[in-house]
Amino acid sequence: MGRDNGLQKGLEPTAATLGIQKIIFFLGSIPSLPPVLAGAHVGISASHEEGFSNAALEYMAAGLAVIATRVGGNSE
Repeated sequence: MGRDNGLQKGLEPTAATLGIQKIIFFLGSIPSLPPVLAGAHVGISASHEEGFSNAALEYMAAGLAVIATRVGGNSE
């Protein structure tokens, strides 16, 4: 979890340009997701392609509202 494949380098300056760098957290790889989800209000899955999203299932299991792109099995 948390693999960015090099995207973070471009996202950090974008967050600064938008003035949201103080409310955006790039956590990277984390050993356990439940403690992070316990502090969240919503789960977002912005995948370009997806079979069936484990992230969406984890968000729902944590009682979060889920916002997801309409790819793969997300709409189900």
